[in-house]
Amino acid sequence: MPVDGSLAREKTVALVVRPNSPDLRVSLNDIPVEPFSANEGYKDFAHGALELEAGENRITVRLGEERWDLRVELRPYQTSKGKKERHRQRQRFAFHLDEREESCLGCHPMSVDEPTRKPKRREDSICAPCHGEMLQASFVHGPVGAFACMACHQETPSEDFPRYAVLARESEHCDSCHKTKRRLAEKKYIHGPLAVGLCVVCHDPHGSSFKFQLHRGKEQLCYSCHVTFRAVAEDPAVLRHRAIDEKGCAACHDPHGSAEPLNLQLPLDVLCLSCHEKDRQGIYSGRNHPVENHPTGSVPDPLKPGELLKCTSCHDPHFGKNRGLLRASSYLDLCLQCHQK
Repeated sequence: MPVDGSLAREKTVALVVRPNSPDLRVSLNDIPVEPFSANEGYKDFAHGALELEAGENRITVRLGEERWDLRVELRPYQTSKGKKERHRQRQRFAFHLDEREESCLGCHPMSVDEPTRKPKRREDSICAPCHGEMLQASFVHGPVGAFACMACHQETPSEDFPRYAVLARESEHCDSCHKTKRRLAEKKYIHGPLAVGLCVVCHDPHGSSFKFQLHRGKEQLCYSCHVTFRAVAEDPAVLRHRAIDEKGCAACHDPHGSAEPLNLQLPLDVLCLSCHEKDRQGIYSGRNHPVENHPTGSVPDPLKPGELLKCTSCHDPHFGKNRGLLRASSYLDLCLQCHQK
């Protein structure tokens, strides 16, 4: 699912929901959307296309007693239509047009001169009188804090873009300072939003209440897309991996990209041992966990063909209802999953 508060520039967007179920119901602006269907390529996912309306759209997903609501705003600056149509739509949703600025020019200057391009004080910025609320966020993007708005926004209008538009795609634009995409170019696994160049899925380009200008804090941001984890996490009966409570999902996953599957910070078993001191001392790791001479990481996993036995073969890395986050209600039941005799 998109993140609540997402910005879309194309009218047609894809919605993917997991798990797929006959009870799944999706509505757009209170109108049911059908069909949503399973796709073999997605396995247990359901998917469908939504035709957004200009402005704010309300998407509601229901699965049994559970419900998720989110807002997606359509600003169709970029479309697949002809040049004249692109220009018409961009002008429609832009404020800084000559005819619209005219009513403000009596009190507010609308053109940036050199002294106000990088103002020494907030009062020197022509943007501050209207956009000053951006500084009220707890964590403000550097150029915003300095009111150096022209670091990101293009002052001169063109045939295709209105005045003060951001011309480059998010990742290309952000990468001019942050170098994130270039740094991750050699990584094998890239987080989906960054892979398609949409930094603003996770980060607010101006400011927010959360560090790194994230739209939400800790794991809540991740849950806005990974909805099945949120459903489990909110169950008061489940036990949580302590790392999630203390550091959020980024304790184990790199939010941008990694050389490891699932964007893990390190190879899976190495990652687990980096926190579990007793394992590093050889008490639980090696050929002695959970009992003496039991192998870990060196033999095939009987339940997962093509994979080796690892920590997550027996423990759930996120949530569970069993002590030690075991994947069975008792040690005996866990052992019998592999040992039939």
